[in-house]
Amino acid sequence: MMFKTTYLTKLTDVDTTDREGVGTLRLESNKLYKYVKYDDGTGDLDVVAGDVVGYLAASNTFVTADVTDMDVQPVMAGAMVAAVTATDQYCWIQIGGAVTLAATVTGTTPAAGDVINMSASDKKAKVDPVANETLGGYMRNATTGAYLNCPW
Repeated sequence: MMFKTTYLTKLTDVDTTDREGVGTLRLESNKLYKYVKYDDGTGDLDVVAGDVVGYLAASNTFVTADVTDMDVQPVMAGAMVAAVTATDQYCWIQIGGAVTLAATVTGTTPAAGDVINMSASDKKAKVDPVANETLGGYMRNATTGAYLNCPW
């Protein structure tokens, strides 16, 4: 796979216009990122770096933290790289590699090696190895350390 070699934005930039092309992938320091458009959803949810987001229904480039606006079975897109406080903002999310999440995932207290996925009930990631849901990564420790391997 070929990646661009020059980017117009920093990983932490948030813009009102598409400066990289939604869906653009970026590999830096053994971590994989994707350029997406953030929608704050029905709940007008602001996000901070490390918050888990999922794909909006029928999209693989528009993300939200509001599970009510995702497909019936939410798909974990990745973790935010920067804070976003308005809808329709373009930004980078991390989709692969080691990451520190903004808060401990919900559900059973995670242990190293537990898988994480999106929950249809609580608008955030949870640990539930037996759920029939799309997985987005696994925990490196029992608090906020995770390793992402989200679908592109």
